[in-house]
Amino acid sequence: MDNTTDPSVEQTSEVSQPAPAAKPVPRRRAVTLTGFVLGLIAWALMMLAPVVSGCVAAVGCVLSAIGCAQPRSGMRNLAITGVIVSAVLLVIYGLFVTGINLIESM
Repeated sequence: MDNTTDPSVEQTSEVSQPAPAAKPVPRRRAVTLTGFVLGLIAWALMMLAPVVSGCVAAVGCVLSAIGCAQPRSGMRNLAITGVIVSAVLLVIYGLFVTGINLIESM
């Protein structure tokens, strides 16, 4: 049966409107900013206190990863940058410690 010939079926030609842009959650915004700042502080502490710097980088990486659960916005991009900043420092420490241990074992 064709619905175009049935008078009881209403024909509508409404176009769906795009959803309004979602705003970042204030708590996640604070978590994102804290994670990014901790990543920068970890890089600043790198030469003075490597163990403290590694711990601060780990916390910054976790906080920035939590901040990535936001809708697409500038804060989400900052959270992704915070994860990269902290994770790169942790990878550098991991390679450095592994390299030192390999050289000592020779």
